[in-house]
Amino acid sequence: MNEARRINIYCDADCEALTDVIMNYFTTGHLSDTEDDEQCDDSDNEVGLTKCVSVDNVSVDGSDINEEMSREELDIAILAQLPCGMHLSKITSHGRKEGTPRKTQRINFFHHRQRICRDIFKHMHGIGQDKLNALIKHYKVNGITPRQNENAKRLPSNALKMEDNAFVAHFLLNYAETHGMHLPGRVPGYWRADLKVLPTNCTERRVYDDYCTATAVTSHRTVSLVTFRRLWREIFCQKYQQKLSEAANKSDEEKAKLHNIASEHLGRVSKERAFYQNICKKTKDTLPAGMDIGRHDPYSYDGVMHYSMDFTQQVHYPSNLLQPGPVYFKTPWKCAIFGVACEVLPKQVTFLIDESVQNGKGANCVISLLHSYHEKYGMGETHMHLHTDNCAGQNNNSYLHSRSS
Repeated sequence: MNEARRINIYCDADCEALTDVIMNYFTTGHLSDTEDDEQCDDSDNEVGLTKCVSVDNVSVDGSDINEEMSREELDIAILAQLPCGMHLSKITSHGRKEGTPRKTQRINFFHHRQRICRDIFKHMHGIGQDKLNALIKHYKVNGITPRQNENAKRLPSNALKMEDNAFVAHFLLNYAETHGMHLPGRVPGYWRADLKVLPTNCTERRVYDDYCTATAVTSHRTVSLVTFRRLWREIFCQKYQQKLSEAANKSDEEKAKLHNIASEHLGRVSKERAFYQNICKKTKDTLPAGMDIGRHDPYSYDGVMHYSMDFTQQVHYPSNLLQPGPVYFKTPWKCAIFGVACEVLPKQVTFLIDESVQNGKGANCVISLLHSYHEKYGMGETHMHLHTDNCAGQNNNSYLHSRSS
């Protein structure tokens, strides 16, 4: 523990000497014997004592210096200390003399209730004279408020206008309509059907040269090549350009192999879709009129029913509805959603699973929810068709198969 000490310094002659003494105390933790033994006595002071400065409870390791503060936090900390020693009165006071209009404001700086000089105050906060003057000027006008850059809402002089960006977008659209070619089929992993590619001779540089030629006859500003490429990426999606190039450069054998894989996949999908539609149609034709979901005795309906079930994406909601908004919630409450649909009616039952009772989305959870559905909303059928996804952890496992059989 560093004991608090009182440092008596004569500071009317040279402010730099005061700064050196205080800095020596911060770095070494002690003063010279002559400085430590001096007393505040006018008779022993050859220069003439005008001020006695005391520094109490100062941490020797310099932890009072605000090095870890951000710029905004440091500004607020300094602005909060300025009113303690700033004289803002319009008339000066000279004791018995009549006051005169104040031309400048005098500021006294303090640290731990002790008065210090301006250089020590600047060093403790790591600022210069220009920033201190700016903070003082800001306080006189706006008080203790965060400072804002004057150019925060002002666009630079070289910024592009909206008309220039719109002209680039309009030019690229017209260029794609003129020179672009539609793909003969769908691109795997890309959902858009209006995808176009440019010929190999239409490089970015050539397109940019055509853009410069078109801009020369108009009043619009010509953007640089870097900006032109950036706008091109922002306006048009070039995410799959590499995949398209790789697909175009494959050999005929590789292309045939990929085509066969895609064809087999489409064939399996068509069979599965036809089987699903056929089951739903037969179940609907054999369903008695007026039958609805609800509690039914087991095996009370000698027929076939079809169900589909799956988890959907979980949702988040505030845990306390009395709060004014979601900004106060660091971690919203989670709610899992599980649905079982009877396409024949068609009706669906949705289970909302709270975070406090959810134990995952494995086989135990799926079996419990499916059992609850058949107990409360089942039709009492003797045969059942169940459609699910192929997730092994939830549906395609031996536990669910044993429970269904």
